Amino acid sequence: KDYNDSCNFKEVFLENYYTAYSSVKWTKNGKEMFISLSQKGRPLRGKKTRKESISSHFIPR
Repeated sequence: KDYNDSCNFKEVFLENYYTAYSSVKWTKNGKEMFISLSQKGRPLRGKKTRKESISSHFIPR
């Protein structure tokens, strides 16, 4: 597969030992947009995500 700039993410290590991933290319009014999943496992829209939200915390590798 060919990957483009939309596939680049920045890995952020949080104080609670979890990891959050934000888009390198896309921002909303200068704020980062994070990968986030709902309780049902569906992706949330980028403008509704924050680093502090539990839904955007992932277990580190």
